[in-house]
Amino acid sequence: MRAAKVLTINAIASGLIGLACIVDAHLLAPVLLEAPTPATVLALRILGVGLTIFAVAVGLVAARRETPRTALRVILWADTAWVAATLVLAPIFAAALTGAGLAAVIAAGVAVALFAVFEAHALRRATALA
Repeated sequence: MRAAKVLTINAIASGLIGLACIVDAHLLAPVLLEAPTPATVLALRILGVGLTIFAVAVGLVAARRETPRTALRVILWADTAWVAATLVLAPIFAAALTGAGLAAVIAAGVAVALFAVFEAHALRRATALA
């Protein structure tokens, strides 16, 4: 898959989830968390802002005629960090999550891992062509 395509899909998915967390944090919190509090609703909104900013940045990179390798590398590192954080934090906070919450965390981690795999492939391909 070409870098621009995987980055576009990444930007759209990150943006949709980010906007959902901003707009509907108060509705998502009880679905995702066993005992939601105002602080966890705020945390979901902050996560949403971060994801939305990430989505805009990734979208801007995807829209470029040629994908800069440095930008692709930074996005790959961010996605890899997300996957690593998921692997570390999901077991730690599993008891605080509902079944749907744990499934959502795992699904997001798997999706981001797939983005990272495709981004790594695109980066190797771009480096080989350079």
